[in-house]
Amino acid sequence: MKHEPSQPLLPNFLEAIVLEKQQNLAKKKEALPLSYWEKKIKAIPDGPSFYQKLKEDSAFHVICEIKKASPSQGKIQETCYPPQQAQCYEKGGASAISVLAEEAFFHGSPKDVWLVRQKTSLPLLYKDFIIDPYQLYEAKAMGADIILIIATLLTKEEIIAFCAIAKACHLDVLLELHDEADLAKIPFDIPLIFGINNRDLNTFYINLETSFTLKSYLPDNALIISESGIKTPAFCRDLYKKGFRGALIGELFMRSSDPTRLLKKFLAEVQ
Repeated sequence: MKHEPSQPLLPNFLEAIVLEKQQNLAKKKEALPLSYWEKKIKAIPDGPSFYQKLKEDSAFHVICEIKKASPSQGKIQETCYPPQQAQCYEKGGASAISVLAEEAFFHGSPKDVWLVRQKTSLPLLYKDFIIDPYQLYEAKAMGADIILIIATLLTKEEIIAFCAIAKACHLDVLLELHDEADLAKIPFDIPLIFGINNRDLNTFYINLETSFTLKSYLPDNALIISESGIKTPAFCRDLYKKGFRGALIGELFMRSSDPTRLLKKFLAEVQ
């Protein structure tokens, strides 16, 4: 089950996005120092814990993503108004909402997360390429409940340090795994949600078997979701039967003219 991207990709995608992120963060830190966010989050109430939800509720959970564009697919739905899309997802039965906060390559923004927070009580995943603790504080201030940490981008020591900051900020951690090399970076003594991404970050090709391959290396009681390239309830049923707790799905619902109706139908066919 392999799918190739629909258009040519940027060369050295990861290097390009990390370089852009470093430059963007340097400007942000000049405008708003870390102390600004540290002070701001003191007034932010703690939101719902998606980690606890997955532990306590045995249903299959769908995280619906708000994604206007991507390097592999180009423009998906540029006119999307994130709060409205989030409300469609909530009405459709989403368990959580992922919001792209990355600006240059995915056309999202931290402000999108904040806008969505005003319109839904569902757990929010802050979707970005996290390379600096600064981003964790900003995510919390924008109203996030879950932070994405991509194992491929960080060392094990950095992952442990970022998880400690996330815990102090009352953020759940979704640790994203792409290949077997990422497995050596997992701090198994930290409560984590594991996201197995079926997309190769270097080629952007999708192989849905990646989810099942990497899951075999994780503990039986691990909270695991599958990400990328998921388009059918049948595949989600396979995931559920093999112990996955959910899936993160974006493009399918973003391209729909009626995401609420599609999501309801999708969930009805999964369970």
